[in-house]
Amino acid sequence: MPAKHYQFRPLEEEDDGLVSYVCITSNSAVYTVYFNVKEYDRHLDKYPNLFNKGVAFGFFCNSAPVRPGLDHLIGPTIESILYEFIKNNGDETVLLFHCDCSDARQACRDKLFTNWYNKSDLKEEFKRDRFEATISETDVTHFMGYITPKSNPNIDNVQQEAILD
Repeated sequence: MPAKHYQFRPLEEEDDGLVSYVCITSNSAVYTVYFNVKEYDRHLDKYPNLFNKGVAFGFFCNSAPVRPGLDHLIGPTIESILYEFIKNNGDETVLLFHCDCSDARQACRDKLFTNWYNKSDLKEEFKRDRFEATISETDVTHFMGYITPKSNPNIDNVQQEAILD
């Protein structure tokens, strides 16, 4: 877990399988990191490891920073929250992510997330795979993938299931 990061706190757990954390940056931006157990349920019934242990993971900025600019503590803070969530939920947990494509900036988000992951300590203990898929009807490319501990006893099955057909 990174030594230097913003303080964060869990929000009240909701009954719908949503667990969220919030942090406030030095620029007064408020970030939410969320984990949703039920978000992909209807899509994963053919994939037992992803269905039973897959959790949607995402984050967003709730408010614009007072002084915009690159904040080097946001990545380590999200990393610390991931560590805490995995610690609380076990090594079989699989975090599933899908870059938001509502504003056609999903490739930028994927690149930013990839760069952040590659610079983080997560790669030492966690496996990350990402995939691109273009939906022919809309011609929109989606960037998605998973992060799971390398100690996940089902990691080979997770990899097989993640290569969705």
